[in-house]
Parts: sequence; structure tokens; C-alpha cells
Amino acid sequence: MKYIVFFVALLATTTSFAELPAGHPSIPDMKQNDQTNSTTPLPNEGRVVRTIQSSGYTYIEVDKNGSKEWLAAPEMKLEKGTHIRYSKGLVMKDFYSKSLKKRFDKILFVGNVKAVGD
Repeated sequence: MKYIVFFVALLATTTSFAELPAGHPSIPDMKQNDQTNSTTPLPNEGRVVRTIQSSGYTYIEVDKNGSKEWLAAPEMKLEKGTHIRYSKGLVMKDFYSKSLKKRFDKILFVGNVKAVGD
């Protein structure tokens, strides 16, 4: 947990959130809206299909028992096939990422993602 707090503080001091596209939640906003802590299990889980790195974020396509969804999380390294758990987050519909030049029908902005053992 200390690592996550440090990472968010570091990112907040080195990234200009003014450059984010309109409607794009900042990492502090993502953390504030998650309402999870170290004693609460992360409510969602799935397997990483692919990741895309961009502008301090990692976009993660997740397979949840045959249903796929996109997440945006603080930048991290995840391998394809990794089993992850992630927080509730903030849903955005019809989101366009200028940095990726990609539109997401629905994307979940989460502040907490953890790789878990099988």
C-alpha cells in the first residue's frame, strides 16, 4: 500500500494532469473513487488479454470468463495471461483516447490492480 501511495504522489508531481483529454479522470481521482483499502479484497478479476502503455497509464484488456472489458490504471507492467484483481473504479462510456487514437465503448478507470497467483 505504501508503494501505491508513493507512486501516486510521485506521478502527481511529475505529470501535468492539465494535458489529459476532457473527461479523463486523473490518477488521484481514480484512487479517491475506488473506496478500497488493503484489508478489502479487490472485487473484480480476470486475465490480461493485452496491454497498451500511454501517458502514465496502462490500458488493460481483461477477459472476465469470456466477457472482455478495458481498464485504465496507473502505469504498470503486466504480461499477457496474468490473473489480476482490480478495484471498482469509474466507468466512462464512449471514451476517446487522443494519445492512443482509439475509442472505447466503455472503459473502467481503476486505481488499484494486482497480479494474483492462480
